[in-house]
Amino acid sequence: MRQTLFNTLSVRILMALFIVQTMACSSGKRLYEKGEYDGAVMKASQRLKQAPNNAKAKNTLRNAYTLALKTHLDAIQQADSFRTENYYDITLSNYTALYNLEQTIKFCPACLKVVKNLYEVDIKLAQTKNDALAFYYKRGSDYLALGGKTNARKALIDFNKVVSIQYNYKDIGTQVNQAKWEASEKIVINHIPMHSKSYSISNEFLEKKILEYCYNNIQANRLVQFLTPEEAKRENILMPDQIIDIYFDDFIVGQTYVKENNQEYKKDSVIMGTTNVNGKEQSVYGSVKASIRSFEKTVVSSGLMNLSISKPSSNSTLLTEKIPGTYTWVCKWGNYNGDSRALSKDLISLCQGKEQMPPMPQDLFIEFTKPIYSQLTSRLNSFYNSYK
Repeated sequence: MRQTLFNTLSVRILMALFIVQTMACSSGKRLYEKGEYDGAVMKASQRLKQAPNNAKAKNTLRNAYTLALKTHLDAIQQADSFRTENYYDITLSNYTALYNLEQTIKFCPACLKVVKNLYEVDIKLAQTKNDALAFYYKRGSDYLALGGKTNARKALIDFNKVVSIQYNYKDIGTQVNQAKWEASEKIVINHIPMHSKSYSISNEFLEKKILEYCYNNIQANRLVQFLTPEEAKRENILMPDQIIDIYFDDFIVGQTYVKENNQEYKKDSVIMGTTNVNGKEQSVYGSVKASIRSFEKTVVSSGLMNLSISKPSSNSTLLTEKIPGTYTWVCKWGNYNGDSRALSKDLISLCQGKEQMPPMPQDLFIEFTKPIYSQLTSRLNSFYNSYK
């Protein structure tokens, strides 16, 4: 019985391995037949690392590499003939693809036996990179020198290509920052007005959080530059592209409500004691009662914030929204008279509690502005999502 079971398992394992091997090999062939020659080379190379003598993988590799090489060299030759604006994009892409194929085959001894005339692309790739770096850097600098947002955005595209090839090329970091600054919309975020001194510190905290979000989450990946009025003045920006105004239409902090409730509770079949019946001790059951006087203090803080984005050059409003926020602080306590056995654990816990003092008004202010902050930053993020 055990031998039969062992033989059955062995057959299943061998069949599974055969299926995996067949799929690995045929997947390379399928890619080849679909004209995906690079993928076919990668798959066949992977297969030959596992099974160096696999004839199907060898055949796939030989044919796929020949056609992959021809496809990339033809694309490079065509780009060289026409010399369009995206010449270096095309040549770099194709030389890089050839380099990846070369590296894949070089680290596969069985593959080197199949591809005996491996195309050496290292020198040509390095030269093309050097030429591309010089070209993109100069063209980006020329665009930047022309001035204006449109030219700065073109410059930024070229400078980012330089970074993708060599991140520390010349002073490319400075050039990228300059191009981004000139390409970006300058947006002044006015201070949130606060006429109550009691909440000025909490209001400043909220304003700081909004600014940090704009700097770190929106500005980082989009062509926008957020500035405070003081920063705009230092940069001599007299007419920003946009102005964001954030202010409270109204808010109230610490509106208190106290609710009192009196309730009677009764529980039957409670052991009241024991008695002796015919020489045997037995429990005596009865009913118990208790009354609870409970209190619930609710402190509500809420506000309505206005968000407005305007464009000074056309004296137009791009966005206006009302954003509400509410925070409710609750405290419950109570006391009872009677037998505690009539009460549940939750009721006993309630009666063990004491009246608590609510948070300070400044803290309540921060709490009700939390949902406002969440909605406001989400709205700003969505509004500036297309500024790329």
